[in-house]
Amino acid sequence: MECAGGGLRRTSRAISRFYGAAFAPLDLTGTQFSLLVAVNLGGPIPLSRLAEFLVLDRTSLYLRIPRHPERRFRSIVNTRSGGS
Repeated sequence: MECAGGGLRRTSRAISRFYGAAFAPLDLTGTQFSLLVAVNLGGPIPLSRLAEFLVLDRTSLYLRIPRHPERRFRSIVNTRSGGS
């Protein structure tokens, strides 16, 4: 018999693999897709609030956001051209 936590972790990994395979042709990860959806639904949002919403620590989120070398972003917004 397995504990509920073990079952949840196994299910989470299976879902991650499923989405990873679905997004692979787009060169997109499941985490990146979640970020895009959250920003698209919420509009401009401070990165700290986005991290809180996605239950990510800020450092992990900041590492996943591409940055322009000359600017520091405090918030993120989805644009038609794909820029940030």
